[in-house]
Amino acid sequence: MMNFTPQQERAAASFEQNTILSAGAGAGKTRVLTERIARLVAHLEEEGLGHQILAITFTRKATGEMKSRIEAALGPQPHRLRVQTIDGFCGSLLSIFAPELEINGKFRQMEEGESLRLQREVYGALLPEIFHELSHLTELFANLGEMEGQLLNLYGELRTLGALGKVPFSPPPPVEKVPGELLEKILNFPAKSNTNFAKYRNSPEFQAFLKDPQPRDPALLAVGELIRGLKSHTQERDELLELLGELEGSREEENRVLYGELTLFLERFHRAYGKKKAELAAMDFADLLEGALKLLEEPHTKKSVQELYQYIFIDEFQDTNPLQIRLLKSLLEGAVGFVVGDRNQSIYGFRGADDSAMDALKELNFEPMELTVNFRGHPQLMDFINGVFEGEWEDYLPVEGKGQGQCTVEAVAFDGEEPLLQEALWTGERVLEKDPGRTYGLLFRKKRHMEVYETAFRQMGIPFVNSVGQGFLEKRPIGDLILFLKYLAGDPVATYGFYLSPFVGLDDDGARQLFREGTLPPGREEAARRLRDYEELFSGQIHHPSCHQLVRDILYKTGYLNYVAEVYGREGLRLCYHFLSQVWEGEGSLLEFLEALEEEGDLPLPAPEPEGGVIQMMTIHGAKGLEFDTVFLGDLNGALPGDRARINYSPRQGFGFQSDIQYNFRKNREEMAARSQEEEKRIAYVAMTRARTELYFMKGPGREGTIPKLLEGHVDWQEAQGRPIQGSSGEGEIHFQRRRELPPREKPPVTSATALLREEGSPNFWREKSAGNPRLLGNLFHAYASHATATMRAQVLARARELSGEDLRYLEELMDRYDRIEGEVLGTEVAFSVELDGMILEGYFDQIRRKDGKLYLLDFKTGHAGARSPYMEQYRDQVGLYVRAFEKIHEKPIIGIVYTLADGVSTTIG
Repeated sequence: MMNFTPQQERAAASFEQNTILSAGAGAGKTRVLTERIARLVAHLEEEGLGHQILAITFTRKATGEMKSRIEAALGPQPHRLRVQTIDGFCGSLLSIFAPELEINGKFRQMEEGESLRLQREVYGALLPEIFHELSHLTELFANLGEMEGQLLNLYGELRTLGALGKVPFSPPPPVEKVPGELLEKILNFPAKSNTNFAKYRNSPEFQAFLKDPQPRDPALLAVGELIRGLKSHTQERDELLELLGELEGSREEENRVLYGELTLFLERFHRAYGKKKAELAAMDFADLLEGALKLLEEPHTKKSVQELYQYIFIDEFQDTNPLQIRLLKSLLEGAVGFVVGDRNQSIYGFRGADDSAMDALKELNFEPMELTVNFRGHPQLMDFINGVFEGEWEDYLPVEGKGQGQCTVEAVAFDGEEPLLQEALWTGERVLEKDPGRTYGLLFRKKRHMEVYETAFRQMGIPFVNSVGQGFLEKRPIGDLILFLKYLAGDPVATYGFYLSPFVGLDDDGARQLFREGTLPPGREEAARRLRDYEELFSGQIHHPSCHQLVRDILYKTGYLNYVAEVYGREGLRLCYHFLSQVWEGEGSLLEFLEALEEEGDLPLPAPEPEGGVIQMMTIHGAKGLEFDTVFLGDLNGALPGDRARINYSPRQGFGFQSDIQYNFRKNREEMAARSQEEEKRIAYVAMTRARTELYFMKGPGREGTIPKLLEGHVDWQEAQGRPIQGSSGEGEIHFQRRRELPPREKPPVTSATALLREEGSPNFWREKSAGNPRLLGNLFHAYASHATATMRAQVLARARELSGEDLRYLEELMDRYDRIEGEVLGTEVAFSVELDGMILEGYFDQIRRKDGKLYLLDFKTGHAGARSPYMEQYRDQVGLYVRAFEKIHEKPIIGIVYTLADGVSTTIG
């Protein structure tokens, strides 16, 4: 039994009672949830009861973590316990009840990317019809791309809210005459005589209106536009605008035609999209939720569904949207529920998450409990955060910190030239001053300006990982590679993008002419040469039996890795190597790989994990669930993207249109702005609670963002400036250069130790044969080596089910031998890139350790042959190259070690 605080013990022990647990950052909620499940399972087994248990999470990563923790506590997962994502649960439910829903029980679930591509395909097929029949709707938008994006976004939003097909036209309020109060306010408004408003009030148009006032006269409505921007007499202005708004609202009737066309589009699109999915026997995420909800809201199936599970656990409940809340609430009506969440961390409003989700279960008699101790956060840091938010939220529960070490909270302002560069330099200086074993998170509210920080860190020699992005294939270097592969496969859409990519480097005009006419404009000789080279290098490669070899050739023979190293640095190289490994695992021809990629929708992105001495750059949303010793919050005064929607929606007003009459549109926008303002505070809370002991706020000049406003009265902003980097780029300057094309071919080639030492026709010692799956075994071991803890061991073993019994036992032996290696771990899987012997050598150092004041570079070999491996000479050469690379980069001596885990022998190199 775990050692719990009284709060944790109470939550874990009450497994026969409906409980909603509010748990802040670092409060140990997953330990409590796991312990509660373990005690429940033990109780059911002791009583001989056969009740079924369901645990629901919202991401695959969270599901894997929960499974591994439960298995670490209980051993192999009990048959009565099922841990699933919410879409996985809904999918299994629909498979069971397919006859009742009259659907194909062998459907497959589409990934988000595949779903969006199919929506675009359906939309494209409907486009001629849209232009022919929905002319008023099309006139709202500036261009085709804007119309497609906004209509599809609206469709997704309505499905998330469960409102598709349920939006009535909002009847306008009756206005029979112009209120005398309104006219009086207009005539007596204390505007200066030189304002446009005062001049208009004396104009012939307005004077004519006064002689014959009509409620919907354009002369009256024009007043609102003229006074809206006035900075003085704000109270009188707002009162007048309120009255004018009511008058304008009476004209919403004029938007009825837009409402009708939008409704017609949504109906036709939903029907066509549904038909296409049925042909493919596929469902998207919303289909799964809608189908499961239908089962739980139909009287003849509701009881059958509820009887499947008697105990239900739900994690991260604050991230649920209205459709999910309805589904889970109905499911919980027939079970004992344990729901975990934190309203203060509800930050996914852009996905439809409802911040009131934690209040939705009150009527089900759920007992509220709280966890208010952050075990890793420093007490002083938690006191600071409490002081900021106690004044913002009436129901805020102060969090007690239990972390150790020195605490720092500092706010710095950069008002000189290039403030973002100053931020980056200052951040880098702080990292260089500190213990290399600390973990660092550099968090941003938005995604832009990343290259400023990347370039500074790269030239300061500070390792970093940029984890910003939605998916692996959306990462720019990988997107370029996919375009090249699809170009080789003859995809016309990808071909146009390929012409614009760094591989060819054409501008829009050049790409358009080449795509349409097959010729290049004058002055594009370099692009023409590149295309000839590609034709020579890759002619016929579409049928190459190994897509892995093809990708490898693209990376090394075109100079693309040179480009990635220069523009994207360590993070770009990491992504390219990861892509190459994923292609290897899906070994086959180019067409087979692209077909598999189309079905999967995306490839797994290497998960960002805090790593000592490495700056993890990510958005605040991306950092949720992670913790760092030190957190830098950067670019705090940058403006957020504005709302460019031409159509919006709220349950209160229905649809609003940015047309001549915008009453509903403005009301919806005001409502959305109020919700967004509250969510920005929660985003700030999440950002601050990612830090364990050190928290730095950084801002430049300009409009203040949400976090600086929250900090008023809590911090004193100190002016700061980052020092220039000497000897790294000319006279200490940082130069930013974004190329549209690859660097000159004359540059040293980029290669890896693997490629350099492999001779044509030589044995592939990188894939030694064993009884089962050697690559999986090696990957699992290296995952364990990255964080050698009991939790990681449990996770690795949970993912090792594909291994044979013999290989599984061997994996455990490897981990045991690893645990006995001596020395302090300074870094694991450390990426490098260095010019060596006329070429750029790059790759990863398996591990850097320090023992007795000396540095050691360890390269782990997991094959069965051990130190007697026939490839030992090649291993020696490989690690010898790594030693030379390390010493050139860091100008420090290091001892190379080939560690063969099969026999636990360490072989010293050099």
